[in-house]
Amino acid sequence: SPWFTMVARRLMDDDLIKLRQLRRRMTMLEDQLRRNEHIWSGFRGIEIDMVGSHSFGELLNVLSDGILKTFHHVECVTITCLDPEYELTRLLEGVEEHSALDKLFVPLGAETVAGLYRKPYRPWLGQFDAASHGALFPGVSGVGSVALAPLVFKGQLIGSLNQGSKNTSHFVSHA
Repeated sequence: SPWFTMVARRLMDDDLIKLRQLRRRMTMLEDQLRRNEHIWSGFRGIEIDMVGSHSFGELLNVLSDGILKTFHHVECVTITCLDPEYELTRLLEGVEEHSALDKLFVPLGAETVAGLYRKPYRPWLGQFDAASHGALFPGVSGVGSVALAPLVFKGQLIGSLNQGSKNTSHFVSHA
């Protein structure tokens, strides 16, 4: 009957549309999986190199250089830490590359660090805001988006690993 044929065609068309949507979704998930594998693999390599560091300054350089070399569109990296007694700052004073480390290591006050995150401490991705993020990237201009990862020790926020990109949409949350 023509009615049955029309209904069957419509059901088949609906099924084809759903199948195409599922295939597109599957392709998007596969792409995201590849990106996540690249990120995981990159950080795994950096972690291995960090284990071989012989000093705090070398550790900071390994972390920064590793991120900049591994991840495209990341143009700047800083590490901010609470350093109320200036212990970390003194550790870096004797390092040959002290001036380069000045841009990488950013000691901040407790209020500034506390203002970066709320409990529970989780990484944050988004647009760069000069008022909120300017102190994290001293002397750096043109930052468009940032990825901030909290550094927590014994449940206390002690700092942040900060990555900046000129691309305003590079660090966006896909959650």
